[in-house]
Amino acid sequence: FEEYCGNIISEIAKVHGDKLEATGNTTGLIAGSKKGDHVYTIEDTGKKIVLEMKDYTRPQSMPKLESYMDGAIQNRGAGYGIVVSKRKSGFPQHVGIFQEFGNKLFVALTTEESEDAELQNELLTIALRWAILRLKQKSGTVDSGLIIQKIDSAQRNMKKFSNIKAKCTSINTITEDIKKDLDDYRDLIKADLDAVSKSLK
Repeated sequence: FEEYCGNIISEIAKVHGDKLEATGNTTGLIAGSKKGDHVYTIEDTGKKIVLEMKDYTRPQSMPKLESYMDGAIQNRGAGYGIVVSKRKSGFPQHVGIFQEFGNKLFVALTTEESEDAELQNELLTIALRWAILRLKQKSGTVDSGLIIQKIDSAQRNMKKFSNIKAKCTSINTITEDIKKDLDDYRDLIKADLDAVSKSLK
C-alpha cells in the first residue's frame, strides 16, 4: 500500500518539479525516530509535507493519530502532514474519507462500499494539492466547504455505485440499463472529484 501511494505521489512530484523521498527506513531529526514514510518537498519554497500510509484493520483513536503525526511532522522538519489510510474504517466514524485537523489531513482511499482505483488516485491527488496550497498560504482561495461537500457527494454516489455493482455480480447477464446506471454514477463521482481538483488549482 505504501509503495502504491508512493508511485502516485511520485508522478505528481514530477509534474510539479517537486521532490519525493522515501524516508520510512531512515532516522529523522528526532534521535532514533523513523516516523514519516515519505517527505514531499515543494521545489519553489523548500517546504515539506510528511506522509504516512497505513493499512489499518480497525479504527484508530484520533488523539493517538494526531500525536503520531505531530511526531512525524517534527521528525521530518515538515510544515504539514497527511495520513493516508487504505480504508475508511481505519479512522473513527466522524473523520470520514477526508478531514483536516490543524496542519494534518486524514484521507481514506477506499470505503467499505467502493475500491475504485481511479477514485483512489483522485483522492490522493486532491489531498496532496490541498496540502501544497496550505503550505503556500493560499488557504484563502480554497473553498473548503465546497471541497467537503463534493467529497461527501462522491462518497454517497460511491455507495450507490457499489450497490448496483453488487447486484450485477449476483446475476449472469448484465442488462444495458444496469450498465448505464453504473456509468451515470461513475460520471457523477468523477464530476464531484473534478470540481474539487479544479478548486485546488
